[in-house]
Amino acid sequence: MSHHDVNRKQTTKPETSNSDSRKADNNELDNDDRHPSRTNLVHRLSVALDDELANNLGHDQDQQARRVIARRKTFTVHHLKELFENEFGARLVDYGKTTASIVRQFCNEIPMTDDTPFYIVNLSHYARQYLQWLHFLGRIHPLYAVKCNPNGFIVRIIAEMGGGFDCASAEELDLVRATCGVDFDYATRIIFAHPCKCVSHIKRFREAGVQMTVVDNEDELKKLKEHWPEAKVLLRLKPDDKGSLSPFSTKFGANELECITLLRMARILGVQLVGCSFHVGSRCLDAQIYMQSLRLARRLFDISGRDEFGFDFKVLDIGGGFSGHNWDKPSFPEVAKLINKTLDKLFPESEGNEIITDLLNITKQ
Repeated sequence: MSHHDVNRKQTTKPETSNSDSRKADNNELDNDDRHPSRTNLVHRLSVALDDELANNLGHDQDQQARRVIARRKTFTVHHLKELFENEFGARLVDYGKTTASIVRQFCNEIPMTDDTPFYIVNLSHYARQYLQWLHFLGRIHPLYAVKCNPNGFIVRIIAEMGGGFDCASAEELDLVRATCGVDFDYATRIIFAHPCKCVSHIKRFREAGVQMTVVDNEDELKKLKEHWPEAKVLLRLKPDDKGSLSPFSTKFGANELECITLLRMARILGVQLVGCSFHVGSRCLDAQIYMQSLRLARRLFDISGRDEFGFDFKVLDIGGGFSGHNWDKPSFPEVAKLINKTLDKLFPESEGNEIITDLLNITKQ
């Protein structure tokens, strides 16, 4: 079952086809999962129970399955179908259809006199990517980075599936608010993730009920003390991101010595530090960078608890940088396996730590 939305100006929404969908292992529209058991994650929500997949990748299948099931107790294929049809005006397309045949079908329904350009989007891709995340990194709560594709359709899908949002500006927050409405839990499902913030934006996030943000310099600590004193704050670390195609360390993050200075100032100011964050850069091709960054974060967790600082770090944001393809080297499943192993060693669940991340590559084909 694939869900497609056609975006056009002044066109009539086509009627929805309710024909039964069929599974296909080689679908041109969903070809980013080349292993047969990873195909069609939207339709097969039981993917987390797939023993073969879990064993092949060395995961604790039972533990992963329990996590995923707990995270989406009320989510069903029927729910997804209703969401796409009723909210997005999307139609169902049988698996096995080629891109060309789908485009031809839409074109045949458009009046010959209408020459307005349009594009077709496979909406089910976003749901599949999200579910793939829950399978491989079920312990880590995903926050979709709105800046990578600020589209209301994607925001709604992520929200309906239980995800949160990484917002870097008031405009991104406005999109989430307009899409998700007043009943959305802004306190726990949004982070103001920009280290350098305008005061006007701080006020907007505070008014919306957002609680968490990040800092990497002394000026930001002083700004939060004055304009957002009750904020829960993460220290943005500076990892070694030389293995990423687009490194961020030249722009954001504090090294270990700078973080110690920030810890000292935060205690003097009374700013509530609750954890730390890092980002290894976009499209990280060296899995060891994640391991190094997690070890750095563990050191900061330990340092923050010393008597001279007195903080109790419980939140870790591991950022983004993950590949959107399963055939990259290292692949996402391979990176996830290393991250899970390191998290279990350095940040065991028994300590009550909350792990979050920025989903940047959910839109990658």
